[in-house]
Amino acid sequence: MVMPANVLKVTHRGTIATDQWQTASYFRPSGAAPATPIPAAFGTDVANKARDMWIALAPYTSAMVTFTGVRLDWYGATGSHDGSLDAVPTLGSIPGTAAGNHPPQTCVVASIRSAVPGPKFRGRMYLPLLSGTVSTSTGAFPTADASSIASAVKAYWVAVAALASWGAAGWTPVVVTQTPVGNQVAATAIKVGNVFDTQRRRRNKVVETYSTVTYP
Repeated sequence: MVMPANVLKVTHRGTIATDQWQTASYFRPSGAAPATPIPAAFGTDVANKARDMWIALAPYTSAMVTFTGVRLDWYGATGSHDGSLDAVPTLGSIPGTAAGNHPPQTCVVASIRSAVPGPKFRGRMYLPLLSGTVSTSTGAFPTADASSIASAVKAYWVAVAALASWGAAGWTPVVVTQTPVGNQVAATAIKVGNVFDTQRRRRNKVVETYSTVTYP
């Protein structure tokens, strides 16, 4: 795995029923690369901004999903892993508040776009929302919900971009590609569709009980 230089990976983490979930996005310093180690105060700031995002997403999120905190990983001047920090928000975790549950392998994807064409210059955040209204005729959820989800991710980016508790000039959201060499380009858009996606990894973690009926 080849990572680009001077990139911060922020992984949102939480619980889903009896399991865990995580999804990540990336940022680069808008000015000079900050010195390590990652300050605890910065970790708390990022966790608080992430919590605000999950408050906005709570109306679309199943009650079996909870956001609990973030992990920060810093990749320095050579792309090597030069530090990490786990952080939790000051006011605690955020559970979903939506009624109803979809299967745990479903998710809503926030597709991260850049100005550079090609799939390797796109990113994804897999959001375990697992709830929301689904049309009986199309199987899709309302486009207004998709717009609200995309806006919540944008608001989180804007909030992190303004943080100066580590990296005095703030942060720029980026798309990271690890092939053929580590590279990163500025993110320019967040695209959320109104159809649920699936993650096989989450499906494989669900313990299944079989019922068998013999024949004849």
